[in-house]
Amino acid sequence: LLGDCLSSFASCFPIAFFEPEFNGNNKHASNISQLSPEANDVMTNVARTVPHLTKVISDIEEHSEARIKYEDAPHVVEVILPCVCSYLPYWWSVGPQRTKQSNELKVTNVTVEHMNSVLGSVLKLINNNIDAPEAPWMKRIAGYTQGIILNSSTSLLEPYFLPVSQRLKAKCEDLYAQEQSLKHATRLESSEREDLEANLMKNYEILVRDLYAFGPLLIKYVDMHRSYWLKNGDLCADQLYNNMAEVFSTWCKSKYFKREELNFVSQHEIDNTSMLMPSGTNQSNSAGVNSSDGSAVKSANEVSNGGSVGGKLKRKKRRLDKEKFTSLSVACIKRLLPIGMNMFGGREQELVQLAKHKMIDTKSAHDEKIENPTEEQMILDLTSDQEETIEEFLRDIVFAQEQGEVVNRNNWQSALYRKIGSKSHQTGIVHSQAISIKNMLKMAKVLFGLNLVDHPPTHNRGTWRKLVSSQRKKAIMAC
Repeated sequence: LLGDCLSSFASCFPIAFFEPEFNGNNKHASNISQLSPEANDVMTNVARTVPHLTKVISDIEEHSEARIKYEDAPHVVEVILPCVCSYLPYWWSVGPQRTKQSNELKVTNVTVEHMNSVLGSVLKLINNNIDAPEAPWMKRIAGYTQGIILNSSTSLLEPYFLPVSQRLKAKCEDLYAQEQSLKHATRLESSEREDLEANLMKNYEILVRDLYAFGPLLIKYVDMHRSYWLKNGDLCADQLYNNMAEVFSTWCKSKYFKREELNFVSQHEIDNTSMLMPSGTNQSNSAGVNSSDGSAVKSANEVSNGGSVGGKLKRKKRRLDKEKFTSLSVACIKRLLPIGMNMFGGREQELVQLAKHKMIDTKSAHDEKIENPTEEQMILDLTSDQEETIEEFLRDIVFAQEQGEVVNRNNWQSALYRKIGSKSHQTGIVHSQAISIKNMLKMAKVLFGLNLVDHPPTHNRGTWRKLVSSQRKKAIMAC
């Protein structure tokens, strides 16, 4: 609560209290000191007790670098960080990088570098606390940092965003392997199976918490720099897409992942709409800063205390199973999808689309034979045999095209299309045929999964889905 109050205060207070050396140039501070000696004493006392901006930012950086536990210094994350994240965009709007007239007196020295430094520290904090059992601040951190991400630079991708996505990918692969081993373990006793299932659901809940700390920041960041990556190309951006594609693939295959995300959103009353809205590429004025920061603080407050209307706390009784719910994993991969498609040339993109339609036809033909599908059969994924069939389908098409190139050597149109249809001449990386087919198959699976999300199979519509496991049902009945 103290951090929320300071965050709101920092976004509207007309004096740069973290930079007292500029109080003489600020008309609000100078007028107060001239009119009242008591006010001058107050300002002097504030200048002595409140740390300087550089000291505050360095403390946040040291906190992230030293991997200090939340219990040892909760004030850094709960109080200082929300205040700084509101202070920086407010004063950047009137800072030296935004002031058009050079003869104006400086009232602050906040620059984009300050915001990039704090954002990098936030991402490092998230990376350090992934898979941490106790990190309640991870549920609120995305709301606080919405204001400072609007001025982020592309240099933050490799050192900060990419490591977090790699850890999320590794965690997803590990949990899905545990889920598969639990699924095939048929000789376990009921009590032992329930304990393993409860532990697995707890781990998936932590994974969802980590994803909701990183996902909103990633969406805003990708919205800002996607066009730059598409024009210039970036191997780190390609790797970022591959990591989040693995997270989305796990979400499609895992029943626990979907269930825990829905429970997490319902429990904390998170509004995904504010996270999924497209981001602006720049801040036009201080009003825009205040509005964006205010919405971030509002969303953080709603997560922490359930929201307040007219001074009275009201719980939003939402039924997410009856609403159009968009998963954060789906939103992230949709934002990164153009980057993934940009890794392929024209001919390869055509093959990806053919593989996608082949997957849809295969899945539809398989589902038509099932009258009452089980929860396992409703998973948005293909079986291993179906994947092998699609891979063989791609291999045959590639082989046929290569044979056609040998026969029609004088067909200059076909030769030109094949030449411009590959990205190897731009990136300088030449993949073997097997690796290219694997990459196209992965891309087709992502498009196939998104198609099933947007257009679910007919027999799935109106089907009641089990959201409470047997273990949780027993716990509820015991209470």
